[in-house]
Amino acid sequence: LARDGYAKYVASFLEKEILTEEYFTVDGKLTEGDDGFAKQIRKYNKEGKLTSIENFDSENKYIESNLGYAQMNVNYNKDGNKIEEIYLNAKLENTNNSEGIHKTLYQYDKTCLSKTTKAEDCYSLIQYFDINQKPTVNKKQISKTITQYDESGRIKSIQNFLADDTRSSRRIYSY
Repeated sequence: LARDGYAKYVASFLEKEILTEEYFTVDGKLTEGDDGFAKQIRKYNKEGKLTSIENFDSENKYIESNLGYAQMNVNYNKDGNKIEEIYLNAKLENTNNSEGIHKTLYQYDKTCLSKTTKAEDCYSLIQYFDINQKPTVNKKQISKTITQYDESGRIKSIQNFLADDTRSSRRIYSY
């Protein structure tokens, strides 16, 4: 038996993406591993983008792992860009994750998107909300990040804000 309480870890992959993770005892039974789940299933859409993560206990029931949620769902806009992540508890009801975040919203800069193939390089706004729809902070104490881009799609500035909308940092770029 490993020091972490499990004897065997098994993961399945689709190319480089993890599909499942499972932890087993010496006698082959599912058991909770380091992150507080026995099995995690990740689902992807036909474009290969993550659509959900589900955490299960040793009896194949939803469990709110150490990550603070039983299920995370990712929603995309018509262009295939991630616009929202939502966290659910073991009853598949809204919950906060271990950072106190229920929902993360994403917006994009159109000029940046037209110049790159990686949409995640073009976030113009990222916001975090708790279960009560109030702004909350991530583990870096950021509630909102606003990124501005120039006409070439390069970053002009990045501003981070606290939950009370006070600016906590600002970086300006010149080329």
